[in-house]
Amino acid sequence: MTTYQLIIADDHPVYLDALAMGISQVLTDTNIEKTSDYLCLFDILEHNADSTDLLLMDLSMPGTSGLAGLYFIRSQFPELPILVISAHDDFNVKQQCLNAGASVFLSKNTQLADIIAAITQLLQGQFSFAGKSQLQQTEQQKKLSSLTRNQYKALHLLAGGLSNKEIAQQMDITEKTVKAHVSAVLQKLEVSNRTKAAQFLGVHKDQLSL
Repeated sequence: MTTYQLIIADDHPVYLDALAMGISQVLTDTNIEKTSDYLCLFDILEHNADSTDLLLMDLSMPGTSGLAGLYFIRSQFPELPILVISAHDDFNVKQQCLNAGASVFLSKNTQLADIIAAITQLLQGQFSFAGKSQLQQTEQQKKLSSLTRNQYKALHLLAGGLSNKEIAQQMDITEKTVKAHVSAVLQKLEVSNRTKAAQFLGVHKDQLSL
């Protein structure tokens, strides 16, 4: 019997634990890894993308900026099924998420049975991949997708107000490497300083009515 590998990312611990428990009780052939932080999610994906069958993710987590986080994951992992579960039950939000690369969008008000039904369909391959050519990209998203994974991590930490030393500690790299990442980020985003880079990321957060 096939055992499926799932990742659930949500920064609300009660909801995260309840969803993971509910899924595992019904879909007994699944292994579930949980995280509540975007950068931690990205690390998990980097190491386990090939063996991950499905990602369930919220839009609002520490280290993410709504659509920008979803879009970047899709651009880096184009064949990964992504189920977005959001507290925002709005048609425009749903459409924005689908345009940014979500395979399926559900509200957090959705009953567990319906979430499990959607998961089952996704695991059975009943969805279409949103390849890079299909994504509806804004100019800002195009620039974001030009970043490497480490540059994107550095940008999020930078936007969180961390110094180069603190970023180096978080990413377990040298300050010299951080400076190189930050320099590349500024160049690719076509901004002149760290403040403008942080504001650039904030543009994507504002695109979604959070």
